[in-house]
Amino acid sequence: YRDLKTFAKSYEPAIILDNFIGPKKRAIIRKFSLYAALILAVATIFPPYFILENLFSANPIVKPMFGAYAVYVENKIVLILRDKDDVDSGAWIATNKEYMDSLRSDFPSLKPITLFGDSVSGWQMIHKDEDDFETSINRICDLILKGDKRIGRIPKPRKSKKTVKLKIK
Repeated sequence: YRDLKTFAKSYEPAIILDNFIGPKKRAIIRKFSLYAALILAVATIFPPYFILENLFSANPIVKPMFGAYAVYVENKIVLILRDKDDVDSGAWIATNKEYMDSLRSDFPSLKPITLFGDSVSGWQMIHKDEDDFETSINRICDLILKGDKRIGRIPKPRKSKKTVKLKIK
């Protein structure tokens, strides 16, 4: 994973473009700024790149997770971006069960994630093919930037791996 601003500052645009979109396309956009190069790099990971562009001022961290990309703002996971061409592809919104009704009233296209089965989880999603996908996600990004308490979850801390010391006699 990379902190986007650190990533943008630590590599030349040519390197970013070579690593993410290849030298042929790089030649076409050689004159783009570093910021544009970063956005283009993200676009190859998840085509609706405007999501990360909207959150850029919050210095999001993007981490690969379960074949998708988790987006963290400050200490919270706020979104998972998934593009698998199935019923759960789109933007997954991290929330808590207590806020679901409120979010559903603001965003009618929010749906439960089918991968989780019938259990109620703290995740809702907007499918990438919804008519209001871009509008809804732009509004959700605005809420994230404003610190709306309904969006985002602090991940549970990972359990440290126990090390076993062997005594050799």
